[in-house]
Amino acid sequence: MAGATQVKFVVLAEGDAELAVQLESVWHLAAKRKTGQASFKIELFIYVQKVAARSTIRRATEGRIAVATALIDNQLRSQPEAESLGEASPA
Repeated sequence: MAGATQVKFVVLAEGDAELAVQLESVWHLAAKRKTGQASFKIELFIYVQKVAARSTIRRATEGRIAVATALIDNQLRSQPEAESLGEASPA
């Protein structure tokens, strides 16, 4: 469908059985055309929903730094001794 508008695009079925039926239908329609199935092509355009980005920047306040430090310390303490990462020094 070179040059086709997005209005003519068709959403593919999500399930395997539904997709098979959808493709068989398109294949059957192609057989009715003059050049038939010999010139059969499928162009796929995959659209992914855009993830909204955070619009705010979180500043490194004393409270947030303290919370992050506590989380890191707890994680380091929960590691087995064999996986010890050594001392972490505050910046």
